[in-house]
Amino acid sequence: MEKRRLILTGALVLLAIFLLVWGINFLKGDNIFKKDNKFYGEYQRIEGLRVSSPVMLNGFKIGQVSKIHFKPDNSGKLILEFLILEQYPIYADAKAEIFSVDLMGSKGVRIIQDFSQNHAKLNSGDTLISSIESSFKDEVNMQILPLKKKAEEMISSFDTVLTAMRAIFDTNMRKNLSNSFKSVRISLKTLEHTTFTLDTIMEAEKSTLARIMASTASIVENVENNNVQITNTIQNLSNFSDTLAKADFISVIKNTEKAVADIQKITDKINAGEGSMGMLIHNDTLYQNLENSSYNLNRLLRDMRENPKRYVRFSAFDLGKTVIYEKKRKKKKGK
Repeated sequence: MEKRRLILTGALVLLAIFLLVWGINFLKGDNIFKKDNKFYGEYQRIEGLRVSSPVMLNGFKIGQVSKIHFKPDNSGKLILEFLILEQYPIYADAKAEIFSVDLMGSKGVRIIQDFSQNHAKLNSGDTLISSIESSFKDEVNMQILPLKKKAEEMISSFDTVLTAMRAIFDTNMRKNLSNSFKSVRISLKTLEHTTFTLDTIMEAEKSTLARIMASTASIVENVENNNVQITNTIQNLSNFSDTLAKADFISVIKNTEKAVADIQKITDKINAGEGSMGMLIHNDTLYQNLENSSYNLNRLLRDMRENPKRYVRFSAFDLGKTVIYEKKRKKKKGK
């Protein structure tokens, strides 16, 4: 009975030890019941990767990091040992890349390989091509660095401009600027007052403006209604313009010039005393004779008007009629 109890106790202790070892390995990611292939990777840095970090293929976990140690040649490089389940083949072109598993910064290794190519399979103990994914910090630094340089250049240029402006805008210039701003304020106030006045005028003359707009609309309507007549008038003016353009103005101008030249010749002859008009203008005797004749004719007519009896008895021409003048001039007889 005692012996049986000891055997049972020993068996339980061994089972406990086995479960402890298996549990520790299971927690580490090792499965003692499954066969794994070992692969290695060589890195300059591992970005916080640690033992038991997952090894992923197309987002699926196929193994884990089992060991991390420095390379014995004192180069400072790190050697990573990967345990990958045997059922997942790794090809010769495979690349083991350290990447960020989540936003918290957890790291893992992903296997990148081309399944479409017929590459040879790697054996356990081979070394994979190693690479490190750019971290978010590195990406941000790559994007921010050019902006930082441009910002520094801009700040330097801005500082130079400020220095130049400080040298330009001395006391007198600042005073002039102050006066200019004051003038601008006065101009804005004047403009505001003018706008208010214009608004008042527009409000007061709203009815007048309405009538003007109505009249304008009426004029436009009349023009539209008489569009045909206006078109005909314009056409007539165009025809008249064409007629004027076709007229022989050159001949008319030449004839006018000839007539002016003839008149000039006649005027020259009169000024020279030639012809009747010239003699009349330049001969004083003829003028005096004409004046005397006019004077005597006026005297004769006056005398005939005042003393008609002196002249009625004479007949210069026999017209076939006998005219008898009596004192009262009542009768006229004809044969």
